[in-house]
Amino acid sequence: MLADAGAQMCSFIPTITPLSLQAGSQLRVLSCTFDRQAYHDALYATLGVAQPAQIMGAVVKRKAEYLAGRYLCRLLMQAEGQAGQVAIGPHRQPLWPAGWLGSITHSGNRAVAALWPDRGDRVLGLDLEHWIPAATASAIQSRITLPGELDGLAAHWSPARLLTLAFSAKECLYKALFAKVGHFFDFHCAQLCAVDALSHRFSLRLNQDLAEGLLLGKQFTGGFSAGAQQLLTWIACSESTAAAAVDVHLSIDGELE
Repeated sequence: MLADAGAQMCSFIPTITPLSLQAGSQLRVLSCTFDRQAYHDALYATLGVAQPAQIMGAVVKRKAEYLAGRYLCRLLMQAEGQAGQVAIGPHRQPLWPAGWLGSITHSGNRAVAALWPDRGDRVLGLDLEHWIPAATASAIQSRITLPGELDGLAAHWSPARLLTLAFSAKECLYKALFAKVGHFFDFHCAQLCAVDALSHRFSLRLNQDLAEGLLLGKQFTGGFSAGAQQLLTWIACSESTAAAAVDVHLSIDGELE
């Protein structure tokens, strides 16, 4: 039975890879690939992941990506000696154990999850996106950026590639700040103000007050890893150091994972 369970897991999640996003920090990150064609409902029990009511009636794509992300969370928590599950909240936000921050993202057949000790003023958000096609980018740009927002940023990047970074960076910011803000806020609440393609860093600036301590002009620093097919972005910083930022991220539909 154990061999059979292992074979099922390897069929659904063939690869799991640790990522190092911030050297010297306590941030733990895992990435995996998963095969939606190998998914079946019994895998939740096989992998020790609870399937919440909100997921039971979902389409296979959603069930598979939720399982892959929560399995990574389980591995991260086990490595820290933490039991229990990362549940799902009323806004589809992951509910992390006391004393911990985390973030989950998935795109296509890949999922990434991160876990970080909560020190009170830390914020954490991850986002994974496929590069936006040029035709799509021109159609949705006004929903993501303000007029002129991307002018002069990463001039050697194509407009669609730069828009993908803005989209993903703002998605990260939304995930990182949602617990403190407590409600949806859209793309135009923050502005991509710097991109350093050499250091793989970026910064976002708030365009309005969002909550106490999250006021107009506050900046956040983030990082990115650009692959051939996908872009991974992250924000992992303390609010006390965010104002000295160089780079950052938000979301088109308010997705928290």
